[in-house]
Amino acid sequence: MTNHEFAKELRSHQTAAEERLWYFLRAHRFLGLKFKRQKPVGLYIADFICMERKLIVEADGGQHGTLRDFDRDVWLQDQGYTVLRFWNNQIQDEIEGVLEAIRQAVLAKDFVEPPALSPDPSSARGRGENPASVPNAIGPRSSFPFGRGAVGEGNRPKQGSATT
Repeated sequence: MTNHEFAKELRSHQTAAEERLWYFLRAHRFLGLKFKRQKPVGLYIADFICMERKLIVEADGGQHGTLRDFDRDVWLQDQGYTVLRFWNNQIQDEIEGVLEAIRQAVLAKDFVEPPALSPDPSSARGRGENPASVPNAIGPRSSFPFGRGAVGEGNRPKQGSATT
């Protein structure tokens, strides 16, 4: 089975966490960015990828967090990709925090202007606008402290090392 055939198979058998995250990333819903799911990149298959921004988002179950994931992430980073990993339970239970972490990763690289989550009170254009109608707003910001963990470990930091 080729990588493309395997990716197609994965798309038809997503996990519940992948389905949940895909709902928010698909059809330019997230910051106007185009994401694809289960996309081959070299020898690997990215769960979600924004080619335009070279951003990969992974939904990790219990089989992840291995040396193979570490090697994979190093290779992807060497190709210029930013790789974010989230545990499935984070996606299921705290989607707002996951989306905010992805948003922060996009903004940290100056990929896009931050979306207006509320109208600018000094702007005449902003008067009377409903914040929910602002394009690309993903909803209320979460204060949940998601961050990028050690490579290959989702967002769970390695013991004894600082995260970035």
